Amino acid sequence: MRLPRNMHLLIKRLCHDTRGNVLIGFAAAVLPLMAMVGSAVDIARAYTVKTRLQNACDAASLAGRRVMLKDEIDGAVTSEATKFFNFNFPVGMFNTPKVTPDITRPAPGTVAITASTSVPTVLMRIFGFNDIPVSASCTAQQSFINVDVVMVLDTTGSMDDKLSSGQTKIEALRSAVMSFYKQLAPLQSSLEANGYRLRYAVVPYAQAVNVGKLLFAANQSYINQSNSAQYVRITGYSGNGSDPDISWISQGLPHSSNWIQSSSYNGFVEERKTTVTASATPTEAELARMTDLDVNLLPTNDATRWAPADPDQAFVQYGFAACPTSAVRLKAFSESEMQNYVNALAPGGGTYLDIGMIWGARFISDGGVFADSPLAFNGMRTNKYMVFLTDGEMEPQAISYSGYSVELMLRRVSIGTPNVSPVKRAFSAANAMKADLVARHTGRFDAMCQVVRNMGVSIWTIKLSDAAMDDHLKKCANVGQAATVSDQNALINQFSLIGKEISELRLTK
Repeated sequence: MRLPRNMHLLIKRLCHDTRGNVLIGFAAAVLPLMAMVGSAVDIARAYTVKTRLQNACDAASLAGRRVMLKDEIDGAVTSEATKFFNFNFPVGMFNTPKVTPDITRPAPGTVAITASTSVPTVLMRIFGFNDIPVSASCTAQQSFINVDVVMVLDTTGSMDDKLSSGQTKIEALRSAVMSFYKQLAPLQSSLEANGYRLRYAVVPYAQAVNVGKLLFAANQSYINQSNSAQYVRITGYSGNGSDPDISWISQGLPHSSNWIQSSSYNGFVEERKTTVTASATPTEAELARMTDLDVNLLPTNDATRWAPADPDQAFVQYGFAACPTSAVRLKAFSESEMQNYVNALAPGGGTYLDIGMIWGARFISDGGVFADSPLAFNGMRTNKYMVFLTDGEMEPQAISYSGYSVELMLRRVSIGTPNVSPVKRAFSAANAMKADLVARHTGRFDAMCQVVRNMGVSIWTIKLSDAAMDDHLKKCANVGQAATVSDQNALINQFSLIGKEISELRLTK
């Protein structure tokens, strides 16, 4: 077909005229540019949604696993996981449709969640892409790490006092310990099913601890069987404000293996030799010489052994001595065993926080006379915890028969010359020593707290009282792990909080 002559001229002029070429090129590039910009904007939105979806999934799996008590996905697990998911990924975020997480249990002790949605596009829909699918998956499970817990429990006489809620303190303690045990029971079962372990040791303390038979069973040479004990007799005491005299009586005990293993011996021991410090706070050099604070030192002579004693023989005319329920070394308790044990805890005696901390350290150590808590078991490390409870402050008495015998007479902790001759006006003399004795035992407690933390043990301190906790108990605990409670429910809640921390969940996917 021949074009008209004037059409040829028009085309020829257009080919030689370059004006407007940019406009034509821009028009040709508009659609690719729109596709590039649109995809960048919509992909960025999709990436933001996916990040929020993954965060919501992670939080939900951890929350669900934390409340998983029967190793099954029940209503409590579903509710808690969904609540955390919806909080972190609200309905309608970036105009996405409602997301319902799929919550499953793929393996024992595990909560798995998958969630998916689609992000509506803004610009890409011009090219026929209406939405971009996104998804997330996550798994939370209990970490297979061995757990050793030592509970150092105040069983002094004041634990028989009633709380405002009507229970005695010792009753509240029993309930809290059992709640704590039941909370960790699934973890114990899960660990044992996989070849690991969760164990408890319990150290009831007052002015002494009951560990004599445990020491003897571990190694007979740990007990000093050569010395006979001497006891204190108080005379001239009428109970009407009189200030009696005090003197020693020789009341030798048959420190034989037969007597130590018999029912006549209740497990009371005097602490081994220590060093009287120049001040209430021991120096490093003094600490190095204090064999009672060296928790891993094995006995080699009578100075480093423990002497059995019978406080029932002491104070034959004035009953100021007490021996707590026998301590228990680390073991995997059954629920009935734990219940029977706490039911047997009986209040009595004065408050020596340091003696409780010393023996708590010995029971959770990987060395020393028991060496019960190795750093690892079955190829996995051991996490160590101490729960230290008291209902009061340090209350050593110079005239009481404690794990350090009678301080007024022997001066094993405080400065003064030992004097076993009769002391006149014993109560007045003991009261004059009180402030210094409190400071010295507190200094020993502070030192032992540091020793325990250096062992890698995480410490909680709890004070069951209406009064505030003093700085020594606060500083003894790891950061954020000191609490004061005043009733049974608060005590149970505090033990529950500790249980949650010990459960130590970890995100595995």
